[in-house]
Amino acid sequence: MRSLILENEENKNYFYKHITPLKKILKALISNMSAEFDVNGVNDPFLQILILDFFRMMAIGKQHVADEISGILGEVATNTNSDKNSGCAVLYECVKTVMEIGSTSSLKILCLNVLGKFLKSTEPNIKYASLFMIQKVLVYDIKTV
Repeated sequence: MRSLILENEENKNYFYKHITPLKKILKALISNMSAEFDVNGVNDPFLQILILDFFRMMAIGKQHVADEISGILGEVATNTNSDKNSGCAVLYECVKTVMEIGSTSSLKILCLNVLGKFLKSTEPNIKYASLFMIQKVLVYDIKTV
């Protein structure tokens, strides 16, 4: 699907209609816990990551899309538990999305705070992922860092 969306602007316009339903699905995933889809205390992190990736692809170069999804990105960043690897994976994808689409500075600061939590983790892989993302963030917005 990635290549379909990124191929040309016409495809982005076609897939735009799916943003609102996916926002509702993502909101339901972060607010309603279901034992059926629970992975280490996070509700279906695989689907959450795919939705965040879709949002990132759709919002690159389109500020109105970035503005439309900024609310749900803030909710993901604040409501996802970072104590487990599955939650960290979702948060990592959320931070990546926020930084690449040109979100507001307050949302970027929220995501940098998430990366700060990652640095405090005892898990070396999470620390490495945080340092790697901070390095990428420096490319997008050095002022915020």
